[in-house]
Amino acid sequence: MTPSKCKQYNEDREVALVSTVAAEFEGFRNTVYRCPVGFRTVGFGRNVEVYPWNLEELAEGNNCDYPEPVAYGWLCKHIETTRRHVLIHHPWAVTSPEEIRLILTDMAYNIGQKGLKGFVNMLTAMREGLYLIAAEQLKDSKYYTQTGRRSKAHYETLRSLGTATGEI
Repeated sequence: MTPSKCKQYNEDREVALVSTVAAEFEGFRNTVYRCPVGFRTVGFGRNVEVYPWNLEELAEGNNCDYPEPVAYGWLCKHIETTRRHVLIHHPWAVTSPEEIRLILTDMAYNIGQKGLKGFVNMLTAMREGLYLIAAEQLKDSKYYTQTGRRSKAHYETLRSLGTATGEI
C-alpha cells in the first residue's frame, strides 16, 4: 500500500502515512475474524464490535467478503477521525514533530483513545519533548510486549527523536 491510495478519501499527508503504516501492521483479512484480544474484526483491524458497519458498508461486502480497496477506504476514514480526536485530546501534539502525531494516531487506532490515555507518563514526556523518556515509558508497558513490530517501531522512532534533539 502506498500513501497515495488514501488520497481518494483524504488529501492529508499524515492520514495517508498513518493509514499505510497501520495497514502494514494490521495486515488485511477480507472476512470477519477474532483478533488476539477476542473482538470481531475485519479488513485492516477494524473492530466491528466497537465500530459496527453502517448499511452502506454492509452492502459493500459480498456475503461478508470485503474487498481490500473497500477496507482500505474504511481504514483511511477511521484514521482521519482518530487523528482529529488525538489532536483534540492532546492539543500539544499540533506543535510536536510529525512523528509524534503519527505515533499517537497509530496507537489510538490500535488501542483506542481510552487505551492511549492510559500512557500518562509517556504522554507527559512527549508533551515536554523528552522523547527518550517517552520511549522508555512505552517500552515499560504491556502494549510493548503484546504488539510486536508496531510498538518496537514506535520505540525506535522516539529514541531517534530523542537522539536528534540532543537529549541526554
